[in-house]
Amino acid sequence: MKTIFASILFFFAIFCCSEDGYQDLFTLSWGKAENELGFQHISLGGVSHEEGYFELCYGPQSIAVREGKEIFILDKVRERVAAFDFHGKFLRSIPVTGSVLGLCVSSRGTLVAYSPVEKYATIIEGDLAGKTMHAPKEFTALSEVWFEKEELWGRYNEYIARLDADSRTAIPFAYTRCLSTQKMEIGIVGSRNASKVIDTDLYLCDAIASGKILEGERIFVHTTKIAKEGKKIQELVCYDSEGNACGSISLTPSCTEIFSTYSTEKNGTVYELVIAKSGVIVRKWNIPASTFSSQNSLPESIPLVLPPTSPSSRATVNVWFRSSNTVKTMDLEEYIKGVVSREIYASWHIEAHKAMATTARTYAVARYRHPEKSPKAHVCDTTCCQAWTASHSSNAIAGVNATSGQYVKKGSTRISEPLYFSHCNGHTRNSEDYDSWNPIAYLRSQACICGYTSYYGHGVGLCQYGMQAYALKGYGYIQIIQHYYKDCSVGQ
Repeated sequence: MKTIFASILFFFAIFCCSEDGYQDLFTLSWGKAENELGFQHISLGGVSHEEGYFELCYGPQSIAVREGKEIFILDKVRERVAAFDFHGKFLRSIPVTGSVLGLCVSSRGTLVAYSPVEKYATIIEGDLAGKTMHAPKEFTALSEVWFEKEELWGRYNEYIARLDADSRTAIPFAYTRCLSTQKMEIGIVGSRNASKVIDTDLYLCDAIASGKILEGERIFVHTTKIAKEGKKIQELVCYDSEGNACGSISLTPSCTEIFSTYSTEKNGTVYELVIAKSGVIVRKWNIPASTFSSQNSLPESIPLVLPPTSPSSRATVNVWFRSSNTVKTMDLEEYIKGVVSREIYASWHIEAHKAMATTARTYAVARYRHPEKSPKAHVCDTTCCQAWTASHSSNAIAGVNATSGQYVKKGSTRISEPLYFSHCNGHTRNSEDYDSWNPIAYLRSQACICGYTSYYGHGVGLCQYGMQAYALKGYGYIQIIQHYYKDCSVGQ
């Protein structure tokens, strides 16, 4: 059931600076007025589900800033982009439709909305308004879009290309913006050969996606720390080319991971959407200037070696993207890379990534979990089924490739309910012990060493934190899967 949260208008400029280095520019409330934003809260499942497990929120999907002039917010619920000045004055609405989920704007005011799934970007405001540009056909998704000297560029994992008005003339370039490895090393853009910048034990939240290159050979990295009781603390940390931290930002937790809540500028300024049930605060952060004076620029173009186009014989999966309400047929292995990247930490053991890949692959093709869609959808892109991202971590890619075509099986048949969840209290649950689910022979309560004292998730099937703990103890991915799914094996 969809509920629109509307609140009394409290639209005003705050302009208060905190000791933490941010400035709250203005606040917007939820509602239907032109200076308010749309918000939807969707409950999935019965009341006995654990708090928040099947609770989804939809609201502003992206923020883009034309420095000193305008702030654009993608109000997806109301199918528009809302433009404001820096005092919060509403300027205009720009209609958007389709599967667009991201924004970017050039210094001259060319505003672009892009679709990660459909792999296109459309100019919605500017001299060329209405023109659509496409990523190369080899791109499985469009992970990010940005402007370089009024030219529009896009990225799929570590590959980038200029987006042209005609997809047949898209010109790829071998230009790695940043790169994460299993050892948590980050490479910086500035030459064709990425150099080591950071070697850290922090979890790097898909550095390929979240590494933002700034002026003066600096890079923003989105990191996640695990605090007590499994609480996640997210930060943007700024590093110079020697790997020294030169500033950081503590991001405000969003009510849902669906939101893209911040936008970074090359000068080190960050604009954040602080999202709460009452409304949205537009916050401005300033990172100290770097001592480096060199400027990043695109290298001369050289051919890009892209992954080969998937042959028609490869397995596919129908995915329902809830925010755009579209069903896309995707290559199964590429889809699983996005699931593993979103479902578990990039820093986790490679055997945990293999176990997650095998389990997620089995779940994806087991049955149509959304048969009401047209075409029927095997899965959706949220935690209702399996969370997904267009950007892939290096460990996720390695884990999926190492287990390509493998499934969880009981006898000679793939299992239909390879359920998994975050963490348990030392034991997983029998399927019938949760929410009156049916008893399933391979979903039996198992001892688990995840180390937590409470459940997060339904507790049935594979425990993700336990999976990582067993991998660290030397278990292989097949052993991990066989531990959680009684009398099951792994096979083609």
